[in-house]
Parts: sequence; C-alpha cells; structure tokens
Amino acid sequence: MTKPKYSFYYTVVGSMLRTCFYTFYKRFETNGLENIPIELPTLYVSNHQNSLMDPLVISISQKKQPGFLARADVFKNPKIAKYLYGLKMNPIYRIRDGVESLKLNDEIFDRCSNNLSQNDAIILFPEGSHLRKRNLRQFKKGFSRIAFTAESSNDFSLNVMVIPIGLNYSEHIYANSDLLINYGKPINVTNYKERYLENPQMAMFEIREEVYQRMKELMVHIENEEYYTTIDELRTICREIVFEKLEIKENTLANQLKADQYLVKTLENKIETDKAEIETLKEETVDYLKELKKHKINEVLMKKNPGIAGNLLMSFLLILISPLFLFIAINNAIPYSLIRLLIKKKIKDDHFHSSIKVVA
Repeated sequence: MTKPKYSFYYTVVGSMLRTCFYTFYKRFETNGLENIPIELPTLYVSNHQNSLMDPLVISISQKKQPGFLARADVFKNPKIAKYLYGLKMNPIYRIRDGVESLKLNDEIFDRCSNNLSQNDAIILFPEGSHLRKRNLRQFKKGFSRIAFTAESSNDFSLNVMVIPIGLNYSEHIYANSDLLINYGKPINVTNYKERYLENPQMAMFEIREEVYQRMKELMVHIENEEYYTTIDELRTICREIVFEKLEIKENTLANQLKADQYLVKTLENKIETDKAEIETLKEETVDYLKELKKHKINEVLMKKNPGIAGNLLMSFLLILISPLFLFIAINNAIPYSLIRLLIKKKIKDDHFHSSIKVVA
C-alpha cells in the first residue's frame, strides 16, 4: 500500500506544539493508542468542544500526521495559507462564507477521500461546529461521505478505519487543567460494503449511528438539557464519593471518566423515576455553590486535608520558591498582560482562547 506523504514541517511544528501542550495541561493522558492501525488509512472522528485545540491535541498525541479541516476565512491570506497547507489543513466553507462557496466543499471532500486512498489520516468533527458542553450533538453527513467515496472509488480495497475519539477537558479555557484523549476501537468501512451497494444513504446513516454510539462511551455525555448544569456540577462535587462506591483506587483521568459516566447515568435515570428528588438536589447544589462563592472558597480545597505536617511542608516550600516566583512574575507580567488584552479585545469567541494561550 502507498505510504502517506511525510511532512518535515509538520514534524517540527508538532514537536513544538507537543512541548507546549504538555506544559499547558497539568495532566495530558491518552488511552487506546493501540487501537490505531499504523499501516491503514485512518479517519479520526471526534467530539468538538474546544475549537482549534481539538485537532491540535489529536494530531500531537499519536504517531501519524493527520490532516484536518479549518474554517475557510483563515486561508484568505496567501502567506498564511501556505503554512496551513503545510500542516495538511484544508478549508471548509460555511453558509456565512456565502451560499455559492458551499459548492467548493465538494472539491475539499474529494481531496480528503483522495488522501485516504493514499493511506493518509484525516481528523473530522461530525458535529460540524464547536460547543463547550459535555454533550454529543447529532452528526452531519461529511465523514461518512468521505469514507465511502474513498472506498467505493477503490472497489472497497482500502480498509479505511474510522477511529471514534472522545476528548475530555476538565476545563476548556484555563491552563493547568486536565485532558484525556480516548481512542476507541476501529470500525472498518468495508464492513458496510454490501449495505452501501444496496442503499448508499442507509449505509452512511448506519455508520454514523455506530460511530455516534461508540463515541458517547468515550466521553462525558449529559443528555438531559433541563438539569444539565446540576448534573455537570455534581459530576465533580461527588467524584470522590463515586470513587468509593465503585472501589476505584487510582485517580487517573480514565478512572475519573468512569466515575463521571456512572454518576451522569445514575442521575439521568433518577430524573425519569423521581423528578422531585432531583429538583431538591438542584436547589441544594445551587445553594452549596453560592456559599462557596460568597466565602471565596475553592471547592478543591474543601476536599483536601493535608494535616499539620502537610501544611508545614507547604509553607516551607512557598518560602523557598518565593524569590524564584517573584523573578518569574516580574519577567512575565508584561507579556502575560499583553496576551490577555489581545485575547479580550480581538478574540470574541472564547472557544479559541486556550489555543491562543498555548501558542503564545
């Protein structure tokens, strides 16, 4: 099979970004890398909560050099576009770019299919747009169309593998947060060959549905809209209690996800059977968070009790590092302030804030 096109520029930029991300995030964990087929064309399909961060963290967390689609307006400057194409990025046109421009997406989809035919890898976000909520929205048709176009053009001989991905951010904007990338088991598009030859539209619908269900298992998915905020808050407030109930010993991000999914499922089931109790729980949660905010108490500190020895050690360490901290603070105050001012004034969509901070 043809080897995918290698980009030295991609490797250099990827190495720099990898260093930035492992500095930006307190914990950066990946699960399921063994599910990625090294020698086969790969279509990474992921949830989309955090704009440009999503494709970047995927691209640097595995060994391939996947391309991805980005909003078309960033390609308007020819000099910038040259570097974007060097990173295997392609423009995707939206209705705001003009109705006529939507026709250009046909060429982009064909280009993606051709890349798969050359044993390459692509990252796609079938929700179509980013939204900072722990909820998987319904899929658009794009990824299934690209996958089947590639296979049908090659008599279903490519063995294109669709890898569902669940991105789980503890915080979407702030540094020193956690990120878990969950790679699911591959789905071979050729499994749908007979169905596609019989009814192409039904085959595309069925593979989208399979990927959708698989992806939900790889992330925190809160279905209930009415009690979304309550469930999302309780997810972190009650995590240690759930750890004890499930007898989870190690505080990995994967285990946090397991606990969160358990609590979300339990609460959503409770909504169906005893809504009055959930309503009471909602009120108590609101009151609890108001008290924390009123007294300026960090919830994380409420859960930790380091003891006398721990407090003494922490005090000693703070004294020890304070000269170094002061030096760092003085030397970074102006650049940090300029970055914050730039983000506040120029970047209206706060989904992009974290990616700007990483690069800066």
